[in-house]
Amino acid sequence: MWPQIRWMFTTVLLGHWIPLTWLTFGLDFVIWGMKPAGYHLTSLVIFAANAPVFYFVALRLLRRAPGSPGHAPRVGGRGHALLRRPPAARRVRRLGDRTA
Repeated sequence: MWPQIRWMFTTVLLGHWIPLTWLTFGLDFVIWGMKPAGYHLTSLVIFAANAPVFYFVALRLLRRAPGSPGHAPRVGGRGHALLRRPPAARRVRRLGDRTA
């Protein structure tokens, strides 16, 4: 197990150093084996967790913007819009990489 983890943190594949991606794929393999549904479920959970993070980061940045009235009324649907319809270009561009 430790040689694989060391490999995940030291490998540069095609010019990319992506240890978090390798770790999630390794954890998926331990949990799901080679069942594609498990990998897909993990990707969906990661994506769904990013929508509220996006919302709160956008809200905080907009509240700190110069000239802001102290609230950001238009940020409300942005996190939800990201969750409803993910950018299609990202799926094609990063076809097997979770750290887009």
